[in-house]
Amino acid sequence: IILHPTSLPSKYGIGDMGKEAFEFVDYLKAAGQSIWQILPLNPVGYGYSPYQSPSAFAGNPMLISIDALIDDGLLDEGDIKVPLKLGKAIRVDFEAVDKLKTAALAKAFETFKARLKSDAALAKDFKAFCAAQSYWLEDYALFAAIKKKHGGAYWIEWDSKIKQRDKKTLATLGKELADEILFTEFEQFIFAAQWDKLHKYALERGIQIMGDMPIFVSADSAD
Repeated sequence: IILHPTSLPSKYGIGDMGKEAFEFVDYLKAAGQSIWQILPLNPVGYGYSPYQSPSAFAGNPMLISIDALIDDGLLDEGDIKVPLKLGKAIRVDFEAVDKLKTAALAKAFETFKARLKSDAALAKDFKAFCAAQSYWLEDYALFAAIKKKHGGAYWIEWDSKIKQRDKKTLATLGKELADEILFTEFEQFIFAAQWDKLHKYALERGIQIMGDMPIFVSADSAD
């Protein structure tokens, strides 16, 4: 059964890895199905297409469940103001959803940073995740931060020293954009945790996940 998670029902204007995804797994099991084909889960690029992704490795932050963030204490219900038209939409307004989710994640990020200083176990898990995924995460987080600094401009239009990966220039940008880089690492850490939980739930119920390999790498990407 093909169903991209964005098509699941949600009060936030887009399907995500919240309770509706777990209920869909239950539905598949009850219906005697064994494979959920999900299509790409990568961050979206031009036209909000997952087939034009800025990373072949990263997860799409718009799929992060806000309700799960609330359950984990990273957000309060009062932090989220969902526009009425978004909650009742039958099609995804990606621009509006992106704005909503980014704002929610930004608030959760501030709580997360505070916890890193007081929760040794969380800090250890986060450090371990970043280390294990460093082969792609370091470049992607830096790429995302620099792209934001340039107003989303295609990397070919960036300064030549950045394009040619001048070490001194990248090191300077890494310090200047440290908080933006940490934010992307946080997003990917949360995405991975939520996805692993959903994936495990599916496997425990005999439902295998089938996705797409990003065989075509976007020109405007960290890759």
